[in-house]
Amino acid sequence: MSDFDKFKQRILFLLLFVVIAPWFFLAEPDIVVSIGIYALIIIPFFVIWLVDYSKFKKSNFKTYEQYWHYHHNMHD
Repeated sequence: MSDFDKFKQRILFLLLFVVIAPWFFLAEPDIVVSIGIYALIIIPFFVIWLVDYSKFKKSNFKTYEQYWHYHHNMHD
C-alpha cells in the first residue's frame, strides 16, 4: 500500500469517526453540537487540502497522486 493510499485511508477513517460515530452516541438535540464539533475538526483539513489541490492544478503533474508523492515525500 502506497503512502497516498494510507493517507486516503486515514482521511476516510477521520470522516467516519468524526461524522458518523457521534450520531450513534448522542441524543437527537445534541446533533447540532456534534455537527459543530465536526465542523471545527474537519474544516481546517478541508481548507489545507483545497490549498494543496490548487497548487497541484498550477503544477505540471498529471495526477494529484504524483504531486502528493513528490511534495510530501521529499525526505526520501
